[in-house]
Amino acid sequence: MTPVSKGIVSDGSSSSYYTLEINGDFIETEQIIEQVFGNDFDFGNVFKSLIRAYGTTQGKGKLGNDLAYELNKIEYSINKLRTRYV
Repeated sequence: MTPVSKGIVSDGSSSSYYTLEINGDFIETEQIIEQVFGNDFDFGNVFKSLIRAYGTTQGKGKLGNDLAYELNKIEYSINKLRTRYV
């Protein structure tokens, strides 16, 4: 059985699991997607799912999503990128 996150309920707006602390600074996942991935939908989905997957293993991911769900979502988006670029 894969771990299920324990508490962050998403209402569709910004969620705390998307705020990353890097060297004492806080940055929103959407800023990274805009700046690093050129706001690309599929790259952004992989990154967001990776953030949620890691959070799930730490008990901080999206309530109701387990690790298998997030990894399936990552695989789906990676396959779309593979089709587009390979």
